[in-house]
Amino acid sequence: MTIDGVTPSVLEEYMSLVAPRSANVTYYALRSYYKWRVRKLAENNMDYKDDERRLVLISGVKPRKVTMKIEISALTPEQVIELLSKLKDDVDLYTATVLFFYFGWRPVESTEMFVKARIDWDNRYMILKTAKAGHERILVWHPYLDEYVMYWYLKAKEIMKEWPSKYAKWYTVKMHRLRKKIGMKVTAKTGRKTFETQMRSKGIDQWIINFILGHTTNIPDVYTDWTKLIGLLRDVMCRRHYLVGYVIPEG
Repeated sequence: MTIDGVTPSVLEEYMSLVAPRSANVTYYALRSYYKWRVRKLAENNMDYKDDERRLVLISGVKPRKVTMKIEISALTPEQVIELLSKLKDDVDLYTATVLFFYFGWRPVESTEMFVKARIDWDNRYMILKTAKAGHERILVWHPYLDEYVMYWYLKAKEIMKEWPSKYAKWYTVKMHRLRKKIGMKVTAKTGRKTFETQMRSKGIDQWIINFILGHTTNIPDVYTDWTKLIGLLRDVMCRRHYLVGYVIPEG
């Protein structure tokens, strides 16, 4: 199919044979081309009647209808459980997903920053740098997640060796390949959005959510005391976290 040989019938036939989005890209590109031709010919005092007629005919062709699939930006705890059930046969993805939805961390924070973090295994907290601002924050985890955190600490080192230039994209790439099986688009950002949305619905103060996610935030003076801050974070992450009672057992 050449541009000059395009007729409405030829265009409609072509558009019926390709994917809707590709069909529409061709349609709008062709229409823009003839608009450009008509304008240029008119500017140069040349005959543009045939091109104008073809533009009118092509403009009469209807674009393909594209079914819009709504992407879920934040999941409910029940949807997280459903997601994990579909990943149960892949230990790496299952573990990574639990931690992405639990901590709400960024991909690079789950690999490079995690490996470099100062971790107190006995007291279950880590001091980890944020990927963007570069300042440090404290992440506390529930005792139930001990094996998950330790497993992922070792796995993160492997991923950095296996994916030396793309380790931050590991999770997104893997989850994208399973998109049809999962039935939704899930990335690390989904975990962050879910964490923020669900923790806010639990009544957690926004500054605490921001601190855990690694956003720049003002910490109330009372919590500049280390003991009080750790105590607050432990209460939020071990008792009031939205996954307690779902992924993490209560009590």
